[in-house]
Amino acid sequence: NAAKGREEEWLRERLERHVQPESSSEQHLAGDRWIRIMERRTADGGTIGIRVDITDLKRREASFRLLFESNPVPMWVIDRQTLKFLAVNDAAVGHYGFSRAQFLHMSLFDIRPQQDWPALRYFGYVPRNASLCAATKVSGMTSSNIPA
Repeated sequence: NAAKGREEEWLRERLERHVQPESSSEQHLAGDRWIRIMERRTADGGTIGIRVDITDLKRREASFRLLFESNPVPMWVIDRQTLKFLAVNDAAVGHYGFSRAQFLHMSLFDIRPQQDWPALRYFGYVPRNASLCAATKVSGMTSSNIPA
């Protein structure tokens, strides 16, 4: 139960959402079920509420998260516009030597050689067919065995 042990906080959050013109939240239910709650206020002061079972979505999300986090190949998620890191897996932390917190204050520009920057700006990433195969580690050393 989402409120168990924090009933007052849960009630305050719920009441805050209730007065908004529209809101969306997720609630974890007994039996490891999940629902998404979407509510919208009507012009006459009423409320329209929709509850959607998102249990399968949450399970797939957890599966992909596990695949990402435990993958032995360095992986990351970036913002396509800024190329800033949004998430990195343990293999990236181990390979490059930056902490996860450091990565989250960096972008692809910080780990790619300067000659790769035009491709990063143009494509938003380093294309697989590019001959760009070097990356900079925390030590300042360049690694040539990192997949581009």
